[in-house]
Amino acid sequence: MTTMKHRYPPLALTLRILLILSVFSAILTPRTDAATNPSSNGSFQALSNLPSALSALYDPIPLSGNRVLFLSAQNLFTYDANNNRWTTMKISGIAKASAIAKINDDKVMLIGGLDANGITYKQNVIFDLRTQKATPAAELPGAMAGYVNMDAASLPNGKILVIGYFNVNAINENFVYLYDPSTEEWTEPAALAYVGSTLTVNKQGDVLNTGSKAGEFFSHGQLYRAKNDQFSTTSMMPSPISYPSVVAMNDGNFLHAGGSDGGNTTIHPTSKAFIFQVDNNYWQSISPMKTARYFSAAASLPNGKVLVAGGKGSDHKWINATEVYDPSTDQWSPGPAMNYQYGSLVSIPLDNGNTLFMGSLDGKLRAELLVWDDKLPVDKPGEASSASGKKLSGKEVGYKTLFREGEWTYKTVYTLESAADFRFGENGISYTRKYLVREQAGKAREIVLDGNFQFLLNKDGILYYLENSYLKKLQLDGNNPYGEFVRFADDIYRKLQFSETSHMLAKYAGQTASFGMTDFDGTYVYSWYTIPSGFGNKGYPIRYKYDGSELEKLSTIPGQGRLNKADRLQLAGDYLVYTRVPSSMNYNDAAEAKKVTIHSVKKDGSAEKDIAVAASFDVYRGKVYYGDMGQKPVNGQYGYKIYSVNPDGTDKKLLSSEGQSSDLYFNGDRIIFQNNKGDKIFQMNLDGSNQQIIRQGTAKTSYRLQKASAKSIVYHKSQNGKWVGNYQLNLETMKETLVQAPPK
Repeated sequence: MTTMKHRYPPLALTLRILLILSVFSAILTPRTDAATNPSSNGSFQALSNLPSALSALYDPIPLSGNRVLFLSAQNLFTYDANNNRWTTMKISGIAKASAIAKINDDKVMLIGGLDANGITYKQNVIFDLRTQKATPAAELPGAMAGYVNMDAASLPNGKILVIGYFNVNAINENFVYLYDPSTEEWTEPAALAYVGSTLTVNKQGDVLNTGSKAGEFFSHGQLYRAKNDQFSTTSMMPSPISYPSVVAMNDGNFLHAGGSDGGNTTIHPTSKAFIFQVDNNYWQSISPMKTARYFSAAASLPNGKVLVAGGKGSDHKWINATEVYDPSTDQWSPGPAMNYQYGSLVSIPLDNGNTLFMGSLDGKLRAELLVWDDKLPVDKPGEASSASGKKLSGKEVGYKTLFREGEWTYKTVYTLESAADFRFGENGISYTRKYLVREQAGKAREIVLDGNFQFLLNKDGILYYLENSYLKKLQLDGNNPYGEFVRFADDIYRKLQFSETSHMLAKYAGQTASFGMTDFDGTYVYSWYTIPSGFGNKGYPIRYKYDGSELEKLSTIPGQGRLNKADRLQLAGDYLVYTRVPSSMNYNDAAEAKKVTIHSVKKDGSAEKDIAVAASFDVYRGKVYYGDMGQKPVNGQYGYKIYSVNPDGTDKKLLSSEGQSSDLYFNGDRIIFQNNKGDKIFQMNLDGSNQQIIRQGTAKTSYRLQKASAKSIVYHKSQNGKWVGNYQLNLETMKETLVQAPPK
């Protein structure tokens, strides 16, 4: 496994494959028992004669003859396992290389070095390991500056894959490039919407990029398929995981074990484990490890099993224990103990079946070999396969029929996994996983898509959808579980380059469509085009056709959401509606408040105007509902009178002078909301008539609306300032039922 690493400033050690080592001169000596913990899964042997005065090791690359190459600042190190010998080579021709990739056993490419001006990381050289001479190579196409994170992988076809991101004005700019040594040229195979934290290559040359980074909450990934030289997104993992161990298995699938669960900045060690089935585009949940751990390393063993070693346990202390997964039984068992505990541990497979483990802890470089006894059994083709086929995970909690094609009925099916610690919501259904399945009488249900997808339409047997922000298509009678990226037409460059409003989009001609979606009208996808122009980045409304043939910016008026993110963009009849909020303002100042407006633009961009002064809105049945900030707050408190207006700005109506302190809940012809004082829960007709109080607080009892449906509401109830539970109120019988009691 290769872990994405950071150039400046440094982050947690395990976010990269960087082994931070304090300078020291002492040479470690092995234990007296050279081969410890003999086992059916090999045994660990401590290494001596490690190089001294090291400051860092990057990107271990296996070479033939049981050798390993490392990058360390301005030096290269090779380790010869046959002779337990280290060799040092001085790097020339490049400064502060960000990554390294193997061209062959004699040559490597040093990638992403600092340019002569000391600004961007785009310099590359070919380094000859025999002569120790560097030859300039073609520069990276992009100008990557500041905080740079990249990694590289050598592919079976001889090309080199570079993937990563750099940070400009607190915004990550993602990139992926392919280098072809035969032409000495770089190309950009895809426009990436995100970059995962790990990069792992299997024996077939497939490259998996997955894993959340610190503070992120995503569980998808992307895969480069060597056999067709294409990128694609992967299905959604059952859980968002940071700091995992990822390793390619002997059968070509990828095992993902441990890490921090939930994608939080706070670490929550997990024992969860999954296998990504490459041929099926499917994340298979497998038995959890015996020990929750993160910052660990994994290695595939010659017998087809996988060993996970070291890391930190549930008590956040370093451990030297290992455990072994057997894919034939779906069971974990204790493995041989390592000689040392490690921080920043990596594993490197050798030709002879042994594995080199290396890391550091408390300023000491440590290394050992997992030695495989020739007498132990090895995996044979077809044995210990990790694939078990695709099946729904969890309990079915709902479905939605999408369309029929031939004899097949296609549905979205939602499932709920009891062990998952997160929930999504869609069509009123709370779920953890979503599938597109097809059904036919007398035949077993088949999974078509599994993951974070948004269905658009079926056109002549081709399914168009969005997956992890990418526009994709899938031939329904084909056999490609990944689908294909939809690229913008090449001729949009000619259409857009001289457009006053859309010229900035011309560069996306021929690129993968990765703008995501906020709304869809059956033909056009609507979304934001965000420009990284500082902390107050602005988003402009755009639309593109489902097949990628059209792309245009609809307005020069930017949307500006809070938290420096573009606000939502929603269809209302023939208009798009969004808010404009200054990046910084005093919400208590009436003059400042009037700078916050609801803006509407026609779907084709032909007309636009501000229609109200408000910071948020709802769209329901073609009308816009909002709390008007152009007036003084009700009773001098936060919460503004509720209005409705047509998206073209006509027919503005006052619905309630009570103001709102909660979301508006629309149920049929009724609206349910809580007033700004928080002492009443109301329902009223869409035009504001027939306003009724559902619940009214007293000096001793208060209510806080949490959610509402057509038949009931749920609220948080307190008495004398103390929470007494969450209650559900039946709107027909007005009967109150306790649904969540306070802990005893």
